[in-house]
Amino acid sequence: LARIAASTRGIVAVVGWPQSAGSVVYNAASVLRDGRIEATYRKRELPNYAVFDERRYFDVDPDGDNCVVTVKGVQVGVVICEDLWF
Repeated sequence: LARIAASTRGIVAVVGWPQSAGSVVYNAASVLRDGRIEATYRKRELPNYAVFDERRYFDVDPDGDNCVVTVKGVQVGVVICEDLWF
């Protein structure tokens, strides 16, 4: 992720990735800007029905913070998939 962030000079990018934290793995999305990781959102709602089996691979981050960044004076929220419904 740091290598991708290094390529973000002058742009903002949102990149999804599996974030390891000790023995757990989160479904995460990070905001990259000007060569650095500015913010990271970890998914809170993991669907486990029909074609979805996220709990098999990821852990829930129930205490995660909301992810809001300012881009050219506009606040932008980052959320992953089904978390938008809650």
